[in-house]
Amino acid sequence: MDINNFKTDVTKAEEGIKVPLSDGVWIQVRRKGCEQFQKCYERLQKPYALQIRKKQLDEETAARILWEAVAEGLVVDWSGFEEGGKTLKFSTDNAKRFLCNDAFTELREIVLDAAGDMDSFRAEVVEGGVKN
Repeated sequence: MDINNFKTDVTKAEEGIKVPLSDGVWIQVRRKGCEQFQKCYERLQKPYALQIRKKQLDEETAARILWEAVAEGLVVDWSGFEEGGKTLKFSTDNAKRFLCNDAFTELREIVLDAAGDMDSFRAEVVEGGVKN
């Protein structure tokens, strides 16, 4: 197997890919482990460093940190969502509002599945090398 089959398209990973959900509805998601997510997650964990190190951080706070980092670091944009019959524009605050809400587990799964789908972020392999 050619080692280039495992090469990531860095542009896709950092800018995200559009994941179609239905006609005219999509969400743009960065690759799991991207720099933006890592920086955001570290920033959000910083105030709790001592608790984390002592393994004393409560589950609710740990979950809130994770979902805020996902909303800020992985979700780039969306289109086609509505709330109460009105267009729901993308903003980090809106992403947090839904991803930090336990009632939106399906949306959470969609984002995490897309961010973890390594095939979607692979560099295109062409005969004789990698097209990036």
